[in-house]
Amino acid sequence: MRWPRTVPARLRALGPARLDALTAGLLVIVALIELPLDSLGDRRGVTYVAAVAICAALAFRRRATFWVVAFQATVVVVQEIAGGHAADTAFAPFLALMVAMFTLAARSSTRELIAGTALMAIAVGVIAAGTDDVGGTLVFGVLFAVAFPVAVGLSYGARTRLTQRLRERAMELELDRERRARDAVAAERRRIAGELHDVVTHSVSVMVVQAAAARRLVPTDPERAREAMVAIEHTGREALNEMRRLLGILRRGDEDLALTPQPTLKRLDLIAQQSGMRVDVTVEGDPPAIPPGLDVAAYRVVQEALRAMQRAGGDGAAVTVRYSRRGIDLEVSGDAAVYEDHEAEVRLLGTRERIALFGGELTAGRRRGGGWGLRARLPLPEGHS
Repeated sequence: MRWPRTVPARLRALGPARLDALTAGLLVIVALIELPLDSLGDRRGVTYVAAVAICAALAFRRRATFWVVAFQATVVVVQEIAGGHAADTAFAPFLALMVAMFTLAARSSTRELIAGTALMAIAVGVIAAGTDDVGGTLVFGVLFAVAFPVAVGLSYGARTRLTQRLRERAMELELDRERRARDAVAAERRRIAGELHDVVTHSVSVMVVQAAAARRLVPTDPERAREAMVAIEHTGREALNEMRRLLGILRRGDEDLALTPQPTLKRLDLIAQQSGMRVDVTVEGDPPAIPPGLDVAAYRVVQEALRAMQRAGGDGAAVTVRYSRRGIDLEVSGDAAVYEDHEAEVRLLGTRERIALFGGELTAGRRRGGGWGLRARLPLPEGHS
């Protein structure tokens, strides 16, 4: 495992428990170094023990926050009664008291905070009672050992909880976005399955009619019967290709198949009317023989793009359909800010899934000159021109 380079990163890598133990150990060392510089009198031993105990207790400040404060306050009172001066003659023990109160305010419940604050205030009062300037010492101690760390701790705790809530909310939104994306893809697959079902059913019906006609023509007109058989073969190949795509789609649910006319690019005027926008439709090239499934897919691309633009508040759009021997190129553009509509982006995932089933490509996004645009390329299968 690679060791973090920066000091803060290395400290975070230690973990809370080790970091607290390290902090407590450093304060113990500082206390032992600075205490001999003071005049401690004949109660030097009591002061040393109290200073070490107050600082060492910080090793448990996150695991037993209230009890650390209660322990420190008790040690302060006991050592003052015994003649020690750890908290009022050395900086390290006093800093340990501040850190403990900060942690209590940031992490504990209101009840524990009130109880801990009261205990520490009593300890400060005991220290002040043993000094010449009781009032000044009491004010200083309450201000810096209690009030200041509690205020900072409350602020830090509130910010930490807010950050946590925002992080959880962001995670919920991300999970919801992923769920909606999966639902959009699944819904698109179900719709594709229904449409391909209709296409294949139509093809099989045509094959049955042609086969019956060929059977009747065989005795009297073999040439026309042969043409009918060729048509059956062609229709069967198309149906087989559509069925292969159908088998690649997981269809969920038992929705009844709608007995409505199949969508086709020849009905683009209907999409334009239903969109409620001003739509300019341009068709370039001669339409080749397009498999029904591919025709439906192209229709759905234009339909979904116009719906997205209409939901984004667009008032105009341009649709261009280019036919060639190699396939169909679709382009939809307008002034609507679709890129700001999360719902539209999710629904386009399903449209992209549909295009991929036919080996096509789809790109959509903000245009350089402003507005939004979509481009799709749908290749024709071999044997169509």
